[in-house]
Amino acid sequence: MHVDPSMDGVLIKGDKPIPGASTALQLLQDRQIPWILMTNGGGISEESRAERLTSQLQLPIDVEQIVQSHTPLRSLPGKEEQTVLVIGGVADLSRKVGQGYGFGKVLIPADYVKTNPSIWPFHSKECLEFGQVIDRLEDVKIDNILVFNDPRDLGTDVQVISDVLHKDPSTHVIFSNDDWLWANEYHLPRYGQGVTRFFIESLYKRNHGKELNRTVLGKPTKIAYDYAHSILINRSIQISGTGGPLRVAKLGESITQSPLKSVYMIGDNPASDIIGGFNYGFETGLVRTGVYRDGDVLPCKPTVIGDDVLSVVTQALKNMGLY
Repeated sequence: MHVDPSMDGVLIKGDKPIPGASTALQLLQDRQIPWILMTNGGGISEESRAERLTSQLQLPIDVEQIVQSHTPLRSLPGKEEQTVLVIGGVADLSRKVGQGYGFGKVLIPADYVKTNPSIWPFHSKECLEFGQVIDRLEDVKIDNILVFNDPRDLGTDVQVISDVLHKDPSTHVIFSNDDWLWANEYHLPRYGQGVTRFFIESLYKRNHGKELNRTVLGKPTKIAYDYAHSILINRSIQISGTGGPLRVAKLGESITQSPLKSVYMIGDNPASDIIGGFNYGFETGLVRTGVYRDGDVLPCKPTVIGDDVLSVVTQALKNMGLY
């Protein structure tokens, strides 16, 4: 069995680990069962995410086990020649992620505000702190708009995106996920990046009378699961010590042959984790520690439903005769 748990609402809620999360992962470690962590979160580097989770869970997490919603963009063709506008996340961390992925030039909305504050007079002070003055910025051609994470200044982000699309309505927008809801310490689910997509698409259609040129990544898309599947295969090769060649995970590359006999996708969100895993052909495990509430209408029947990730992992192991 191979396991692909989500993070928010499964292992972590807000900044705090969910009881049993570390024990569940340690159980898989002890049995040498390959696992990776797949999240629709983003806005920071995979290295930073691994370090943060290692501290929170008190368990070593390798950077190669982290698949964020925008991780597949590492393999976007021709990225070295592209100028991109990156949206979302704290401060200028998303700019640093884009630069780390190898994009030729990475702009953020704060650059537009810093260059000309009147572009959105209600901007946050953070824009002036982390933006850069860019000469002749309004003449710069944007090859892709990349929404990496939820906006921290939605008004600025929507205005800047609208201005870029006004200049060139064919500009491609890539949303790294389509989550409408996610879970933190609050007793009700919170809105996610899917709402940002709704705003941008609705404004675009109102302004241009047609559909936005866009691509959506993240769970539950096949693109996300193919990429994660490829990473999980590599993890299996490394743990088994078979010495087989590691795969090069590529954006949009389908997995036609897999050595993995059974994979469990464990998550808290039926609309992304569970339906995505189900449609892809994985077994699924639904936890009650996140978005899902008993009585919610499910898009498909999970293989396992449990109170937390430890109970789901334990039941999955029992199903496979490994516990």
